[in-house]
Amino acid sequence: MDQAKLNMGYRFPTQYGQSGYAAFVVFNMMFGGDPSSVLFNEVREKQSLAYSIHSQIDGKNGYLFVLSGVSSDKYETAKDTIISEFEKIKAGDFTEEKLELAKKVIISHRYESEDRPKSIIEIMHNQILLEQPQSKETFIKDIQKVSREDIVSVAEKAFLDTIYVLTKGGDK
Repeated sequence: MDQAKLNMGYRFPTQYGQSGYAAFVVFNMMFGGDPSSVLFNEVREKQSLAYSIHSQIDGKNGYLFVLSGVSSDKYETAKDTIISEFEKIKAGDFTEEKLELAKKVIISHRYESEDRPKSIIEIMHNQILLEQPQSKETFIKDIQKVSREDIVSVAEKAFLDTIYVLTKGGDK
């Protein structure tokens, strides 16, 4: 079985420090941010289309990246499933429990980041980008306030920008 890398990039209408950023962070967590995410559960576990998959954001530029390792003969199906799962969240097709779990995981990660030098440096660097620094308490309150409507609103303005597939070269 030949493996392929399937990477996809979405552009979102928000960046670090702007309105909608907290919803962007929560969207990412629900979509592919951890093992409870829809990408991990649907693409990897249920459909066995990927041996690895997750999403991550570039908050400074408003990008969300889906990074996956797939069988080269299944990358089209994986791509279509990723797009479909994005559209489901965009349509508000997710449970309140999924939303609350994502918020809890983000807040937990924020607390844990205080124990890792790399994360401390990243937080300090991000503070430089803001006109007014954001406290941990403000970040947590912003995450806790994110609603279903906020998720849908930020996702409605996002669009798929890039699809990149890397496969083995040579004759088949």
